[in-house]
Amino acid sequence: MHVCMLTYYYWPQQAGGTENQCRRLVAQLVKEGISCEVLTSRYDIDVSAIDSDNGITVRRVPTFETVLQFLHLKPRSVNVISSEMESTASSYSTDESPHGRGAWRKALSSFLSLLVNYGNIICFSTATLYSLYRRRRSIDILHVHTAEWIAGLAALAGKIIKVPVVCKGADTPVFPELSQVPLPSVFNRWRKRPYFIALTEAMREDLISNDISAERISVIPNGVVVPDECADPGKSSSFLYVGNFSQTAAHKGFDVLIEAWAQVASERADAKIVMVGKGNAQPWRHLAEELGCLESIDFAGYQNDLTPYYQTSCCLLLPSRKEGMSNAVLEAQSYGLP
Repeated sequence: MHVCMLTYYYWPQQAGGTENQCRRLVAQLVKEGISCEVLTSRYDIDVSAIDSDNGITVRRVPTFETVLQFLHLKPRSVNVISSEMESTASSYSTDESPHGRGAWRKALSSFLSLLVNYGNIICFSTATLYSLYRRRRSIDILHVHTAEWIAGLAALAGKIIKVPVVCKGADTPVFPELSQVPLPSVFNRWRKRPYFIALTEAMREDLISNDISAERISVIPNGVVVPDECADPGKSSSFLYVGNFSQTAAHKGFDVLIEAWAQVASERADAKIVMVGKGNAQPWRHLAEELGCLESIDFAGYQNDLTPYYQTSCCLLLPSRKEGMSNAVLEAQSYGLP
């Protein structure tokens, strides 16, 4: 049996919990004697189209941004420019005219973000279908790691190459709203056709409420590797947040955390929190500064190894508005961290 794992982001890109789970799962399946490969995006032309991750083949297909690079157009990522413009726009007064400078920056930021997302999805989808069709006789199962638009792409590919598709839900609700996606109704229809892995019974019930038959659902929780050494929370006064700043506040609840933390910091001058994660944290720096708690927050950025942070904190905080089975929570618990 040969399993193809389909995921938009993968090592060595800065990854979140879903991508890390994919990498762990592939490694464990190979140990169990199951042949696996990973199909993902080629986010930069300097990254090889075919690579090996501890003996596992990683195939990368182009996105809109890599096509621009092939054409020798190498601007900074449109998403980066868009994020910077949005951060600049947010610094303008909220009572500014809706036709003023800040409003125009926000409008242009939204347009650039939509443009790059559409382009990336279209290029990635086309290249993925082509790659899978060329190797259709060597693939037995397609496994996709979120029920976003990419699950619809996987289901369509499975139909074309005549293989079953398994989708591992990542969030609750399992089917998040599709935004900044071309043909959302098409992707939404197809993403409900695979077999599903629910991380919890609540996710299973959510799938059933979305007309997914119980026979197509298996409940398999996320897992993490338990470390040899535990944390000692009583020796620390530093709190910890682990998450992806590239995701919205509607998902991760950054606003909830910082507004609550401002109340803590106002009563405890010694209170500290470390916020670890990839993406643009600048809007949340601005909010913390406005609320007077910026000096008590360490925005540590993306970290390859979270072990030192788990081992030297007193408590993990998770303000998410929607989660499936948070890897950060499981990892913190594995270190004995509240």
